[in-house]
Amino acid sequence: MLAFSSGGVDSAGEVDLHAVLLTPERGVPLVLHRPYWLGSMEITSRDPQDPPRIRLGLFDHPDDLNRMVAGIRETRKIMESGPLEKCIRAETWPGPEAVTDDDLVRAVLAGKNTCCRTVGTCAMDGEGIPAAVVDQSGKVHGVDGLYVIDAPIMPDISAEPTNTTVMMMAERCADELRGGA
Repeated sequence: MLAFSSGGVDSAGEVDLHAVLLTPERGVPLVLHRPYWLGSMEITSRDPQDPPRIRLGLFDHPDDLNRMVAGIRETRKIMESGPLEKCIRAETWPGPEAVTDDDLVRAVLAGKNTCCRTVGTCAMDGEGIPAAVVDQSGKVHGVDGLYVIDAPIMPDISAEPTNTTVMMMAERCADELRGGA
């Protein structure tokens, strides 16, 4: 996996893009971590069988589109470098005909997808804070014996895949539970 800044190699910007090198036949997925867009989820009725209304809001924020375009350009440079160039048969997405920023924006919007690492939906904070669902141990406020230890309690998305951060949180919370048992 390649991790880099959408600001380019010489940028002091934060690492916000990952390109996952797969086989040349399968492509190189580009993932924008720490997007600025915000999605939403709304309960549609009191019936628990009714699905919620989910709005991802992908690329609603213009800076996210600009960062993806920069990421495509950086990924192209990397893939055209000497060691990798001989492994590439052809660019399948967005395709060699996508040259201008407008072309790349259209390709991103037409092919948008997500690896959907939802964070921040179960706020972590002290009891009595209106939006807080869990405390720093993952204990759900007002419910004995129930804990949530997963990415939704993270206040912000990390710049790396969330699975490692969640595993570290779970280990910490498990150690705390063992100590309190």
